[in-house]
Amino acid sequence: MKGHRTHEYVVPFAAADVWEVVSTLELPQLVKNMPGVLDDLVVDGDGSVGTLFTLVVPEGWPFRVYRERIATVDHVNRLKDVDVISGGVLDHGFTFCRTRFEVVDLGPTTSMFRGTVLFEINDDQAAEKVEMVALMEMDAIAKAIANYIVEKKSHARKLAGEQSFEMEVPHSAAAVWDVYSTLKLPELFKQLIPDIQWEGDGSVGTIFSLTVAPGPLPNRKERIVTLDHQKRIKEVDVIEGGHLEKDFTFFRTRFEIIEKSPKSSIIRSINQYALNQNSPTASENMKLANVMELKAVGDAVSNYLTNQK
Repeated sequence: MKGHRTHEYVVPFAAADVWEVVSTLELPQLVKNMPGVLDDLVVDGDGSVGTLFTLVVPEGWPFRVYRERIATVDHVNRLKDVDVISGGVLDHGFTFCRTRFEVVDLGPTTSMFRGTVLFEINDDQAAEKVEMVALMEMDAIAKAIANYIVEKKSHARKLAGEQSFEMEVPHSAAAVWDVYSTLKLPELFKQLIPDIQWEGDGSVGTIFSLTVAPGPLPNRKERIVTLDHQKRIKEVDVIEGGHLEKDFTFFRTRFEIIEKSPKSSIIRSINQYALNQNSPTASENMKLANVMELKAVGDAVSNYLTNQK
């Protein structure tokens, strides 16, 4: 017998913000801290595919200990699978049990957290054992994620600010957006920095690993969190290294392509950031939010389009 159980919960935050929690070790840490859900949780790994979890559930369950392994982390589709690999329901007639976490984009400030348990069980034991497959407190987990994001955003964006740069280019907004919204942009980046690699097709969730020239910010990872083709807006967050190692608690680059005429447009590039207010070097590190790199990108895009004519 095969089956599944699903629970959905609408979260008042962008899908990118929710996925940032679900796709990392922040999720198991949240679950561990939820009262009454687990007695203990041990993690072996960095949260990527292959990471192992040893879980101890409270007394009263038909079992006490089981182990899970992350089988899938799909940043493009915002999907994460975690399989039971020993103990737990596998000792009670189940031959397969997977918990699937999905984050569905419902708009700029709303998303859906979907938790599904997929299972297989021997037919002769199905009737009495299938109820053992609980939804792992999915509703409580979703609410905990929402509360966590509220606290995280409130803390992280203190001392928030932004620096912006605008340049007019002799190219249509559609042509400029075609570069900024696709993998043509990181291809152009290869002309500006020593190395850039990516995982994804250029849509929301695509992750970039950048090695820049020697200096205070030599390496960083970024993720596309917004790609609005109608308004021609793209947002990319630093998720590892770079500014996050220099007292910044949040760093986002926002690109807006504004139509000025059929043959000209404005590239507006904005660095939005927040700094740790308790850092003694916060004011000095704020200089690292400058937009000189964004000006170089705009120039490269304009030159590329000129050469294509």
